Amino acid sequence: MLSILAVVTLIAASPVAAAPGFAFLRLGEGARDAALGEASVALSSYTADAANPAALATGQQAVTFSHTEWIEQIRHEYVGALFHRGDDVVAVSARLSHRDDLERRTGATLEPEGEFGVYEWTAGAAWSRQLATHLRAGAGIRFVRQSIFDEAASGAHADVGLLYETAGWNIGAAVRNVGTTTNLDQAATDLPLQMRLGAARRQGPMLLAAAGHMTDGELDLHAGVEWQAVDRLLLRAGYDSGDTRGLSYGAGFEMAPWRLDYAYLPFGDGLGPAHRFSLRWAIDTVPSR
Repeated sequence: MLSILAVVTLIAASPVAAAPGFAFLRLGEGARDAALGEASVALSSYTADAANPAALATGQQAVTFSHTEWIEQIRHEYVGALFHRGDDVVAVSARLSHRDDLERRTGATLEPEGEFGVYEWTAGAAWSRQLATHLRAGAGIRFVRQSIFDEAASGAHADVGLLYETAGWNIGAAVRNVGTTTNLDQAATDLPLQMRLGAARRQGPMLLAAAGHMTDGELDLHAGVEWQAVDRLLLRAGYDSGDTRGLSYGAGFEMAPWRLDYAYLPFGDGLGPAHRFSLRWAIDTVPSR
């Protein structure tokens, strides 16, 4: 059989150790979310289709690209586009997490027989709409696929969410990754079912956010702060209570129609840091609703 040790090493070294398949589905997207400790369920953003579809940003249409250099040579890519259609906000996106240079062995050999890759990707769409004066709702659906050497599994999942605005506060809730996949080499691959609840508030140049994520029965706490240091520069810090996580840091710089964001993500247990970069291109500006 394949080098099981190599596959286990890849999964355990991913940002969420000991998770079921598609571990990256536990996370949001974009360097801003990462720098804020993933406390993004109540934050309106252009990558909210990966956190809370109800929080898809209004006001601009945009295309976002993101690249992550995770630990243990794992790479993660994201591309998404957000559009306005009347009262609706629609987002389409694709995500890929991969490593390409794992050793292939069929026994206890001194030299590997070759190399193979592990790939997990999703593609789909999300939608949000204003239901009442202070309430937005959203939903998304995605196709998912996982491949290891010559074995593959595929399936689909759905996300739903709400975003409520009151007295300067945003309160967000989402249920994510409700779905199933086919077996991978006769073994079931479970999607990480996740519920998110959180709040955010802007106070002058400061944005404060906090959230709790219940994933497969385990609770993690998240918090983040964003400070507009000068007109075009944003500084960020966050906290994630996950086993190998902790503090995170980042910054954003905007020069219309572009915005560049970066997040630095230290990991414990000697795993080293991860780096995430995001680039957003605002296609145009539409009236806010």
